[in-house]
Amino acid sequence: GYVLAGRRSRQTLGILEYAVVTYGVAAAVLAIACVAAGTPLAGYPTATWWAIAGVVVGPQLLGHTMINFVLADIDAPTVSMAVMAEARPSFLASTR
Repeated sequence: GYVLAGRRSRQTLGILEYAVVTYGVAAAVLAIACVAAGTPLAGYPTATWWAIAGVVVGPQLLGHTMINFVLADIDAPTVSMAVMAEARPSFLASTR
């Protein structure tokens, strides 16, 4: 569903507009879920904030944004297959 919705949205939205809306909605939903579950959103050590920043910059901004970027030109099934195929080499590299 996510890739298909992204493909449709990317036909009319630029990558910046798409990313701001998509990541903004995801952040809002996550914040609501954290508040509802009573999960603290502050008070973590500096090292934890650096780890969160690394996850945001690496996999989120670079990885997901690149996937969403290509959805304007490549069909959703092809993008989905490429994403699924990426997991195997990553897993094998992580087990060595």
